[in-house]
Amino acid sequence: MAALAEFIARLIAARARLAVGLPGPAGRVAALLRGLGPYAAIELLLPGGSLLALLLWLWRRRRAACAALGT
Repeated sequence: MAALAEFIARLIAARARLAVGLPGPAGRVAALLRGLGPYAAIELLLPGGSLLALLLWLWRRRRAACAALGT
């Protein structure tokens, strides 16, 4: 049980370091990977996941584009 608590504490600390951000290109790459993570999981875990991930990505981008345009 103590090992699990220690693992969770290290995980929280690592996440806090990422939240601060990395300088330069490394920060941009880290942000890109965080954004793509859920889509990669869908692709790997579901049959036909590539198509589902692409459709979900397009749907979410459409909503963001409409909000930016005010429509």
